[in-house]
Amino acid sequence: MKKRILYIDILNIIAILAVIILHHNGIVHGYTKTSAWYTSLIFECVFYFAVPLFLMISGAMLMPYREKYDTKTFFKKRALKVLIPAIFWIAFMIIWRVFIVKTMTIDDWSPKNVLNIVFASKEEATYYYLFLIMGAYLTMPVLSRLAKPEYRKTLWYLVVVFFIFNALVPNLLKFGGVIYNTDLGLMMGTWSMYVVLGYLLSTQEIPKKYRIILYILGILAIVYR
Repeated sequence: MKKRILYIDILNIIAILAVIILHHNGIVHGYTKTSAWYTSLIFECVFYFAVPLFLMISGAMLMPYREKYDTKTFFKKRALKVLIPAIFWIAFMIIWRVFIVKTMTIDDWSPKNVLNIVFASKEEATYYYLFLIMGAYLTMPVLSRLAKPEYRKTLWYLVVVFFIFNALVPNLLKFGGVIYNTDLGLMMGTWSMYVVLGYLLSTQEIPKKYRIILYILGILAIVYR
């Protein structure tokens, strides 16, 4: 228990519950003028943070990994925790769907076709997250080099510039009917920003007045979505 970080455990629980809620909210993807649909829209918007929160937790816990062990050990630990389970469950789900419940057919078992099924997560749509988190792990050795006090301004630069040019400006221009040129922005993957932000917020206290501003902006963002 001494190794546990309470707020990280709480955030993991919240993120898990958010995923469950989103996955039981399929009605939102088919518009109907009913109270049930409007309710589902509220749940969809309020709990949409699930995947970003998981990535922020990964950033908080793993970006400073060099303080504990080398990169070889990092990948060994990730392989045991994610890669091996991913291979098992992907294979299990293919067998389950093709041979047990028979909700999926594979006429061509060639390596090319099987890989296409796996990479497109056709055996289970939610398995896209396995590739997403493994991509985050592949990026971590680069990001971890910046997990030092002297690079904090650089990391905040990444987050702020990404927010302005990859999220805020494109959405504001939509209101005016302007087509934004997406080449004008930070040339880094969207998901990596959540990893960086998770690390920054876990290692820095945000003053109360700024937290209040963030809470207000968060509420406005939910309304906008």
